[in-house]
Formats: sequence, structure tokens, C-alpha cells
Amino acid sequence: MDKISIIVPVYKVEQYLRQCLDSVVNQTYKNLEIIIIDDGSPDGCGTICDEYAKKDQRIKVIHKTNSGLSAARNDGIRLATGDWLTFVDSDDWLETDYFEHMVHILETDHPDVLCAGGVYLEEKNRALKGRLFCQKTSWSLQDNRDYLIAKILTGQIGNKKEPSERLVRLGAAWDKICSTSFIRKHQLFFDENDRAWEDIWFSLNSILLAKTVIGCEVIGYHYRFVEKSITKGYNPEKPQVNHAFLDKVERRFGNSSSSTIREAMDAFSLHLFNNALSCSFMHPACTMTRNQIYQGIDEIKRYPYFYRSIHSRGHRFLTHKQRMLKTALRICGAREIVLIYRLKETMKSRKAK
Repeated sequence: MDKISIIVPVYKVEQYLRQCLDSVVNQTYKNLEIIIIDDGSPDGCGTICDEYAKKDQRIKVIHKTNSGLSAARNDGIRLATGDWLTFVDSDDWLETDYFEHMVHILETDHPDVLCAGGVYLEEKNRALKGRLFCQKTSWSLQDNRDYLIAKILTGQIGNKKEPSERLVRLGAAWDKICSTSFIRKHQLFFDENDRAWEDIWFSLNSILLAKTVIGCEVIGYHYRFVEKSITKGYNPEKPQVNHAFLDKVERRFGNSSSSTIREAMDAFSLHLFNNALSCSFMHPACTMTRNQIYQGIDEIKRYPYFYRSIHSRGHRFLTHKQRMLKTALRICGAREIVLIYRLKETMKSRKAK
């Protein structure tokens, strides 16, 4: 029986941690190595981790000074001794037969990377299934590299089976189980200098280097949206952070002649522009004056990669709402953009009620 190493970085998730760890230790597939990295959590997480380690000899707990999510995951990669390794966020949880389904595919097909889906818990505990792949599918990256890169950057490839499903990016750490020997051979680690989107960078590199990628229809991971997360919390520097990450991706793929990659990158740039606005100028915690907000929006619209995505003609990887937003950003000034975002948030809050 193959051993799976599960890496669980922990930081300030005391209210969710027991549910997460219970779902891991109670898996029907038992040949697990559970590596918990307590990243200097200031609450009671460290005590909870030690409590679980005393009860289950498969658990290893590492307590360390806070150094960030990427560093914690890298520590777990270095410690892993399993045939396979994967990541579980400490505010999420699993169906109890999740790894039992996975290991059957791993031991049969022996991919470098196995990808699965999840259930996304949104506002008011409304759950949506996230569909990565609609059926077990195998790709040779020689033929489908562009497809998978676009899937990582946009998510807008695939088909839904049910109305409750959503198409999602193949860019998370948790949606993959990787061969440990593959990870070690290519020295695949998370970039500890990234201030956001580190999962996407890891995903791009792992998919690019893998010889075999398997997509499966198993949906047993429950992902919890947390408003104070890195991607959604208030950060006045988010426009600069997001644009710097786009520059990093651009340097990796900027010379590509593939229209698929080009349009996927523009769609991803538009997403990061939208995220930058939501986490800075349009965030409820923003204390800037109206004029400062208007000036700031006008400025970041001129950032090279944001500007290109707003004015590009490609729409292949955009939803209908994203196309409307792109048109609005192109023709509207900062004042109108603020009104659009406030209207969008008002409609979202009414829908949630």
C-alpha cells in the first residue's frame, strides 16, 4: 500500500482546526503520514496539534516561528517520506473516503500529478461543487500543455454536470496529489518571496514539468472561503503585489506564440485587476478620500499588464459578467468604476440574504 504524506500548515485557525484534523485522521485509507506545521500560530492551535499527535502516531508536529504559508509548505515537502504528497488547508476538511478514492487511481496510473475537485463553502454556508475535470482524463503534456496552463490561469475550460457546479482554476495546492519522487527530482517548492498567488506559481511549475497529469471526478475536498484570507483581505498594496506577480508569469510565458496562453494570461490579468480593486480601493476597510480612490484607480489602470488585459480583444476565457466588466473598465472613468463596484457589492449582499 502506497503511503500518502499530508501537509497541513496551521496559522490562526483555532475555530476550524479540529474539524480539519478529524477529517484527516479518520480517513478510511489508513497509510498516511500527517505533517502538521504550526507556523507560530498565536492562538491555541499549537496545543490542539500536540493533542492530536499524542493520540495518533502517524502525526508529526513541527512548531516554528511564523514565516508564512509558502515556507510552512516547503518544510512539509522536505519532511515528507510518503510515495505521494498533498496539502490540506487547516480551515478546510475532507470526506472520509477521499484518499481511498485517490489511491486507487494513483496505484493504477502512477501519474506525476493527480488533480481532483472540491466543494466550495460560500456565504451563509451555501455550498457549490467545484468541477476541475468532468471525468477521469489523462493528458500528455506534449499535446495539451496550453490547455492545462489555461486551466490553471482561468478555470474557464471544462463542462458542468449539475447547476450547483462551478468551473474553477487548476491553481490550488490542495487540488493536487503529486508523486514525491517527481517533486524531489525537480526541486519543486513554493516561492517564499511571493506575497500572493503562490499556489498558482507552484501549480504552473508542477504541471509544466510533469510527464503525466491525471484529472479525476472525485469531489471530496471542502474548501472554506474566509473573508480575511490572503486573497480577499484588505491590502492597500494589492495592486502592486498582483501586478508584480503578473510580471513574473509574463517572464515565464511572455514569448509564447500560443493564442490559448496569450488569451488565458489576459483573462488572468483581468481577474487580478478586479481582485486588486476589491482588496484595496473598494474594500470596506479603505480609509482613502474619494479623490484619492479616483486617482489610485486611474493610476493602476495604466499598469502595463492591467492595461493590456482591459484593452485586449480576446474573450475566449471570460464569462459573460467578466466581458461586461472588461467593457466597463475600458470605457469608464474612475468615478463610474466605483459606482459599478458598489452596485455589484449591493446586489451580491442582497442575493446572499
